[in-house]
Amino acid sequence: MRGCGGFAFLILVVFTIAKNAVWIGLAIAIVAALALAWKCTDWLDRLLERREARRASARFRRAEIARRADEQNQLYLAGDDRGIYGDYRPEVYPTG
Repeated sequence: MRGCGGFAFLILVVFTIAKNAVWIGLAIAIVAALALAWKCTDWLDRLLERREARRASARFRRAEIARRADEQNQLYLAGDDRGIYGDYRPEVYPTG
């Protein structure tokens, strides 16, 4: 009878798990859902950082275009041909 204590404890544990299987399954599901949510927030953070980088790049490009447009407008108002053609003037100017 000496070796029956471990077996009795194992039976007790198995019956306890079987009795509380729903709660144990629910706890495992909650832990899995929390782990998935944590991974998704990490993924979402990376996605938002890339999105912000693309937006910053687009803002920079638009600001550069606006700066060049203002510069060319000032040149055009001053009567300079670079206001029409920009930095790439034709070799032969069109005659009007």
